[in-house]
Amino acid sequence: MNKLSWTSIIVTIFMIGTLTGSAFAGNDELIKPMRARTGDSPLKKPLKPQTGHDALSKLGRGITNILEGPCEFYVQTTLLPPETETIYAVGIGLSKGFGMFLARELSGIYDIVTFPIPLPAGYKPLMEPPTPLTDLEWRKSVAQSYSGV
Repeated sequence: MNKLSWTSIIVTIFMIGTLTGSAFAGNDELIKPMRARTGDSPLKKPLKPQTGHDALSKLGRGITNILEGPCEFYVQTTLLPPETETIYAVGIGLSKGFGMFLARELSGIYDIVTFPIPLPAGYKPLMEPPTPLTDLEWRKSVAQSYSGV
C-alpha cells in the first residue's frame, strides 16, 4: 500500500473512533437541545460520565482511549490556568500530555483485551474521566477555579 492510502485509513479510523466513542463515553452533546427546552442548566450540577458499565461500553471505552489518546496533549495544555506563560504552558502541557497519552493508550489496550471480564468490579473505568474528551468544559472550569481565576 502506498503512503496516501495508509494515511486515509488512519484518518478514517480516527474519525470513526471519535464519532462512536462519543456515544460510548456518555457525551453531553446529545442532550443539549433537551436542556435548552427544559431550562436545566449544565451549570447547576457538574456533568457526570455515564454510570452504566457493561462489556460493550468497556470495549468502546478502550477503542476510544486508543484513538483519542493523542488528544491528551491538547487537553493537558488547556487545563492550565489562562495566565500561564506560553513557553511554560507548552512545556508543561506537552509533558503532562505525553504522560497522560501513555496512560490512555495502556488503559485502552487493557480495556480491549479484558472487555469480557468484569475487572475492575462492574466494568468500571481505570481512569477518571473515562475518555480524554469527556466533560472537557467542566474539567476546564474546575481547573480554573483551583487556579484562582
